[in-house]
Amino acid sequence: MGVARSVILFGLVFGAAVNCRPTMRGSETKVVGGEEVEKSADKRAFNSTVALYILAGTEKSTCTGTLIGPSHIVTAAHCLKGASAVYIGWGAHFTGPEAAVTVTGFTGHPQWVGDTSNRAFDIGIVSFKGALPSNMRPVALAGRDEVKVGSELLLAGYGLAAQEDPETAGTLRQVKVKAATVDSQARTLTIEAGTKRGGCNGDSGGPAYIDVGGSLKVVGATSGPAAGMENVRCDEGHGTWTMVNLYQGWMKCTFAAQGNPLASLADDHSGSECAKASPSASPSASPSASPSASPSASKDQWCDSYKPDRCFPYCTNGSNTGGGFGYQQDLGGSCKVK
Repeated sequence: MGVARSVILFGLVFGAAVNCRPTMRGSETKVVGGEEVEKSADKRAFNSTVALYILAGTEKSTCTGTLIGPSHIVTAAHCLKGASAVYIGWGAHFTGPEAAVTVTGFTGHPQWVGDTSNRAFDIGIVSFKGALPSNMRPVALAGRDEVKVGSELLLAGYGLAAQEDPETAGTLRQVKVKAATVDSQARTLTIEAGTKRGGCNGDSGGPAYIDVGGSLKVVGATSGPAAGMENVRCDEGHGTWTMVNLYQGWMKCTFAAQGNPLASLADDHSGSECAKASPSASPSASPSASPSASPSASKDQWCDSYKPDRCFPYCTNGSNTGGGFGYQQDLGGSCKVK
């Protein structure tokens, strides 16, 4: 987990293609204003933060997730929109899927509608099998009343450190922020805006931790920009997080439906939301594709006139079909975002 790896092209380069210029819309999230976990005195985020590489037809995207059980990950629903396969990575620098684990199922919340003005239900889960590094272990979920306005949160993710700095992609970073709003009814929280700290490209689905007695607990999954700030650069610091700790009932029955029960999850009222699941809403299992078959690209294939000495296979534009902070490969000049 603590071994540094170089970032390879296919997985984590944020792009500015010919017809696309990045804004804080669509699939965009990084950890802004923070530090590399590998270089921090506090390396606890290594233990339970993972990278997700997602295929949806010919489209590829990356997000972040949190290990909450021995083979259980929570992330954002918008990361799994239209997904046909999901792969997992970890470490100081994400270089692509790890062959040691295989995803066996993934599901987004059936009531998530993909409306950026309504971030309710932006939660998804991933099941897998295989061996994790010895230093990785699940993190507990925060209690219902353990997070309040003003609580300090530790955000973590594999996104960019600056909105237009693709060289920072794929490195696990963290930053401390404070909760500005906590809405237990909507099951979302926001962070203080304008602090130059927060999430951005590639962090979607990643954790918001709290420190309780020296141990981390997860309370949130990165959802997207704060309401009314969809066009504000993520560098300014803002965002909305799904309070995953208030979806334990839904996660419990959904993991069980995947044949991967997690008994430590509480039976709360969100369990009633399982009955509303649509079988076609999200595939329950990924194909048995080999991680070694993950796509790659030559430099000549991706370089364009925007900056000839660099390659930009990922981009976002003004549309927002999925409402998050991931970023997605552009194969034809028109950006498709998650």
